[in-house]
Amino acid sequence: MKLKIISFFICVLALTANCSKKDPVTGKKVRIDPNAISKAEKARDSKGSIIFGKKSGRGESSSSLSLGNTSILWKAALKSLENIPITESDYAGGIIITDWYGGGSKNGKVEDIKITVKFLSDKLSPTSLEVLTYKRICEKSICKTNKLNSPLSNKIKENILEEVRNLKISEELSKAKK
Repeated sequence: MKLKIISFFICVLALTANCSKKDPVTGKKVRIDPNAISKAEKARDSKGSIIFGKKSGRGESSSSLSLGNTSILWKAALKSLENIPITESDYAGGIIITDWYGGGSKNGKVEDIKITVKFLSDKLSPTSLEVLTYKRICEKSICKTNKLNSPLSNKIKENILEEVRNLKISEELSKAKK
């Protein structure tokens, strides 16, 4: 469990420190790390480093989070959203929020979307996560934001769940080879 906390911190550091791109609409710098998933995997696989509490074992207490299977959901969500700048991510809180993305212009209006992924439980099931999408339309520096109905959210959720399946299959294949 402590390794999951370490993974979270590495993801947060990686997302806030490495790359930066400009948002096409606002012109603000957005920091992203295309290697966040591999860094999280390396941190999870490493042994011996402790950030919080004592090493668990032999009856010693530990102050780590119990997120269970959420790490595979987390990895799948990050992989599914890898082409969209992420502004906030909190593994312990179970949320990923993207930046406004798109920048398509129609009739002088700029349209962008924002995606929020909430992790509701540590079980591997479709009810374990919720995907919310928002659309912002800006015209002459006046913007309106609306929550979108479910088709786009459902498609993103399906992509994340498909990625979970792919990760589980590759995990099982690597176990079978050992």
